[in-house]
Amino acid sequence: MSSHAEVFGAFLRQGITVPSQAEVMANWGVLRAPEVSIICPTHMHVNQIERALIGFFRQKTNFPFEVLVRDDGSMDGTARVVERYSALFPEILRNLSEPVDTWGKVRHNDVLISAALAPLIAPCDGDDFWVYDQKIQRQRDYLLAHPTDSLVYHGTLEFSPDGRLIRETTVVEPQKRAGRHNGSRGFRAAWSSVMFRKAPLLPLKFPPAVVPQSDVLITHRIAQLGGVRAIPEAPWTARMVRRESLEELSLGSDYQTAVSRFVLSELLMQEPHPSPQEAAHFFGEGVRRLLVTASKNRLPVFKTLTVLCMQIIRYGIGTDRGRLVSNLSRKIRSFRNGF
Repeated sequence: MSSHAEVFGAFLRQGITVPSQAEVMANWGVLRAPEVSIICPTHMHVNQIERALIGFFRQKTNFPFEVLVRDDGSMDGTARVVERYSALFPEILRNLSEPVDTWGKVRHNDVLISAALAPLIAPCDGDDFWVYDQKIQRQRDYLLAHPTDSLVYHGTLEFSPDGRLIRETTVVEPQKRAGRHNGSRGFRAAWSSVMFRKAPLLPLKFPPAVVPQSDVLITHRIAQLGGVRAIPEAPWTARMVRRESLEELSLGSDYQTAVSRFVLSELLMQEPHPSPQEAAHFFGEGVRRLLVTASKNRLPVFKTLTVLCMQIIRYGIGTDRGRLVSNLSRKIRSFRNGF
């Protein structure tokens, strides 16, 4: 077991000391603009959000950073935890929480990135947390030393909702470091493990009701702009992995990830110089992730795909909807006999 896995255990035992704001800022030197913006979307994470916040404020850096948290109308007390930490760290934490649930109306990561003041972004969802106290220092130092790279990531500890450690994953270098879609096929990274340079967001014609989660689209965009680098060391992030019922599927992270792959496939074909091979890859990734979702959650595979179709038909718009549904339908028909 790695030392970071031991820190993970201490987090779950609530054995981690929270530093004061003065201690966090002790090595920042002359007060200046933040160099890293930590962004944290959260919803109904009352039992997890404090771990994420502690992981942020444990970071030991020689530069200033800010923490942006957006609770999306939680009804379980998540907002009160965020408010308490906002009072403890008023010069670091910016509370951008919403009083009502805005699911399907905005993309929370897009809101947070747009509000970020720093040139570097380090995301972490409210039910994940960081176990390495020099995570953002190491990633920021790498990006400063390699100006042509746009994103750096590392491995993760995966755990169940009841706190059981499932696996440790380390990472390897992306398969390709050059090309128009640099790295977008060559790496797989947990959202809470990346740090990237802030860049204009991809314009999406699909409404948030169809694509509520934009992390894979954001990392694709960043991978187009520069190199992607892995740090093959012990995992620095703990990521919760949970099962989803069929009723919860359209709100689940695996479902969202699959939908974003289908949309990315469409975007690649709509570019001035389309990339059919890249588009086919991401379409296949969407289908594969849906199949994995169905298997992992013991759900009927064909019904899982039907959920996706109905969501797209209900919320899709114009010719983009027609093309997406047509492509998906052909793919489903081609695989149906094997279900």
